[in-house]
Amino acid sequence: MSDIRLARDADTSPHVLEQLAAHSRPSVRKAVASNPSTPIAALTILSTDTDQAVRVSVARIRNLPPAALKALAGDDSWQVRVRVARNPSTPVAVLETLSADEYWYVRMAVAKQPNTPSQVLAKLADDPYRDVRIAALTALTQHTRRPIGSLQLLRERRWPWFS
Repeated sequence: MSDIRLARDADTSPHVLEQLAAHSRPSVRKAVASNPSTPIAALTILSTDTDQAVRVSVARIRNLPPAALKALAGDDSWQVRVRVARNPSTPVAVLETLSADEYWYVRMAVAKQPNTPSQVLAKLADDPYRDVRIAALTALTQHTRRPIGSLQLLRERRWPWFS
């Protein structure tokens, strides 16, 4: 069996997956990161991989420890930061940090994240980029758990047409 097939196989033992996490080929390490049987220790190591595609794969993992998600939120690659913003396990504090990201697509991912607090969405509703503003306003209006006070604040401050 090839290394990549072994890395993808959900029946591969955690010990073998840990060894494959140090493989010289990025495609094998990416397959390890995508394998649901990969132990958390190996995923934590892969979260610092030199290959961006591997880090993107790791950032998608739902049961990744909060510390690893926080570290990935500071990644140089906006693609990695977007995946962290989309991850349902990303802590609120990390989402708040990402809401000020320099790249608008990361901020839009934060606005679309169901766990983003309403005060962060209200801030994103004033973003310089239209798509980010629309995503934030959509999130505020579509989620019943969003307080009406935020919507009134938006209407009074910047969005007179919003009612």
